[in-house]
Amino acid sequence: MPKSGRRGIFQDEPEDRVVIELSGVQIELFDCAIEPDNYETTGHLRIRVSAGSAVAVFEVVFSPDKAEFKQVSGPTAYGIVRGKRRTLAEFFNEDPPIIHFVNGDFLVFHELFELPKGTARVSFDTKKIATWNWKGVNLKKETQGPEKDKSSIQRRVIERILAGEFGKWDVVFDGDGKGEVVDVVALRRTEDKITVGLWHCKYSGGDEPGARIGDFYEVCGQAQKSVHWRESPRRMLRHLLHQEDTRTKAGSSSRIERGTRDNIQRIVYGIRQVSFEYQVFIVQPGLSKDKITPAFLDVLGATEVFLQETYSMPLRVVASA
Repeated sequence: MPKSGRRGIFQDEPEDRVVIELSGVQIELFDCAIEPDNYETTGHLRIRVSAGSAVAVFEVVFSPDKAEFKQVSGPTAYGIVRGKRRTLAEFFNEDPPIIHFVNGDFLVFHELFELPKGTARVSFDTKKIATWNWKGVNLKKETQGPEKDKSSIQRRVIERILAGEFGKWDVVFDGDGKGEVVDVVALRRTEDKITVGLWHCKYSGGDEPGARIGDFYEVCGQAQKSVHWRESPRRMLRHLLHQEDTRTKAGSSSRIERGTRDNIQRIVYGIRQVSFEYQVFIVQPGLSKDKITPAFLDVLGATEVFLQETYSMPLRVVASA
């Protein structure tokens, strides 16, 4: 199933100079969400672009030589790049965004890349799935919010990171929100390398852990989309600073759970002197390791192959027992 990326028409333009316009309201790409409109396995692919309460839905029609984007509902969406305003459909058709599918396939411009299927397909090793005790956590509450709700999944993840569950980190950052990098970002610096941890959290569709495939599609798509930030670490770091400044200027709590804004800014200043490596984590307490089926392992396996073999980004998974 699909998950839209954010490259394509915007890849050569600093994101703080890219504007989406919906219902007469202009919003920076930083704060605009692009995501699947449905997870159907038949019919045309649809993606939605949302800015606040305004939503525009696009249908993607495939032919042998191209993918054509048509807006099918919502107010007409526009993209403004370098002061030039055109419909977003026109921009997409000229230079399409990257679209990732949770089965591991992905569309880059007008070319579809497919991972091996059938007997050649690799399933995820269940030994790589860690299980946590989620006592005290509301499995339906994903986000901690500015109030740092201790009953949320995100807060439990942050607490485990701060406690050293995933090693030592210099910066731990709450990245949740519209246009987010991921739910939690952590940075660790050595003399010539920055290690980036990216945690994707997903709430449960039920009160108890189980094997609901609907819970799983979106978080795997989010994990696949992490490659966008690997390709542009400066943009990722600037986005974190943007998120922090937006929240603190509104008089709310800092997003930084460990470290300081200056820690992030110094990495931005010295970005040309260091290399970056990435680790990706999927946290889905709504998934029971004991009840997991081959369909889930196929989705995870495809995600792992895409991240590790294509972009050298190892994947780890946290679930329930």
